[in-house]
Amino acid sequence: MQEPHPMQDFPPHDPGPVWVVGASSGFGFALAQDLARAGRAVIGLARSEPPTGSEFAYRRADVTDHVGFDRAMNAMIDAHGTPSGLVYCPSNTAAVGRSWELDTADLQELFEVTYLGFVRAVRRAVPAMIEAGCGSVVLVGSRAARIPVETLAGYASAKAAAEQYAQCLAHELEPTGVRVNVIGISADTPLAREHLRLRAATLGREEPYPALPPVLDNLGLARFLLTPDAEFITGQTIEARQPLWV
Repeated sequence: MQEPHPMQDFPPHDPGPVWVVGASSGFGFALAQDLARAGRAVIGLARSEPPTGSEFAYRRADVTDHVGFDRAMNAMIDAHGTPSGLVYCPSNTAAVGRSWELDTADLQELFEVTYLGFVRAVRRAVPAMIEAGCGSVVLVGSRAARIPVETLAGYASAKAAAEQYAQCLAHELEPTGVRVNVIGISADTPLAREHLRLRAATLGREEPYPALPPVLDNLGLARFLLTPDAEFITGQTIEARQPLWV
C-alpha cells in the first residue's frame, strides 16, 4: 500500500498557489515537482524553457528584467489569485574566484539575480499576502553567508544581503500574519556542482570533493514552512547539515 504524501489534504483555508522562483532545475524544480504531486497549486518561474517532465504550471520570466518580471507576477495574480507561498531559489556562478580578483560586472550580475530579484518578487507577492492575512516566504540562503568560504566572497556577499533583507522583512511582517524564513540546503544541484568545479580550478585542487546529498533530501523543511502548521515560525534561519569538507 502506498504511503500518503505528507502534504495530502492540505488545509482548505490556505488554498493559494505557491510561486517557486528558479524552478527550472536543482532545488527549485525538485520542490515544485514535490508540491505539485502533493496536490498543491504551483507556479514555477525561470528564464529558461520549461524543464522536461514538469508537473506544475510554468512561466518564463527573468528576475533581472524589471518590467518583464513584474508583468509576469501581475499576470499570475490575475490568473491564479493571491499566492500562499513564495520560494526564492535563484543565484548563479558569476564572480567565483579570489576576492581581490573579482570583476565588478560579475558581482553586479550576481547581486541582480541573488538579491535584487528576491526584492522584486517580494514587492509583488507580499502586498497581496498582507491583504489576505497569511502567507509564507521562503528564501534559499547559504551557509556561506555566515561562514567564510574561500573563492565564494561574491556569492556569500549576495546571499548575506538577501538573508539580512529577509530577516528585516520577517520582523516588519510579523503583525500581518505573513511569515518569512531562510533555509540553507546541502544538495547536489547544478549550481553546487559548478561552484565546486570553479573552486577547484581556482585553488588548483586535483582531488574531487566528496559527494553532496541528493536534492530530494532537502525538501522536507521547505515543504513544512509552506503549510499553516508553521504559522508561528518566522524570522528563522535553518541550516541543513553540511559536508565536513566545507
